[in-house]
Amino acid sequence: QEAQAGRKGFALGVHAGAGFTNTTGLSTAAQSRLGGALQIDLGWGITDQLVVHFSSKELWFTFAGELTLAEVAGFGATYHLDPDPGMYVQAIVASWSVHAQPTGPIATELGPGVWVNLGYEFMPHWAVQIGGGWGSGDTLTSMQSQLTVGYLL
Repeated sequence: QEAQAGRKGFALGVHAGAGFTNTTGLSTAAQSRLGGALQIDLGWGITDQLVVHFSSKELWFTFAGELTLAEVAGFGATYHLDPDPGMYVQAIVASWSVHAQPTGPIATELGPGVWVNLGYEFMPHWAVQIGGGWGSGDTLTSMQSQLTVGYLL
């Protein structure tokens, strides 16, 4: 039986939803914020169950009255438990970067980061996922979680 999802070859995924961040280093105390979440994956499906990719996960939130972007970007893999639509696990090893308010100087923090998602492809190419990550830079440490819905090409 041929898989319905057809994940071999070029892979592009776009997810959008809501997220939460708890960041220390922006001020004297930890700052927690809700915001809009975006994830973009670009990669290659080795099989109908395994996709390797470059991922960018973004969280937009308001801090000190300014729109702020927190991003994690790096390489990862997604493993689908079955070739047909269903559960999958995604892991990303990243360099963590936090970009401060666009009206001020851009503060970029590079350092180690990890991200893990648990997802469910509820019909071919459409999925909902929940995940969380941690990253640490020179002066900032951030933990994030996101709940998103996306399309996987």
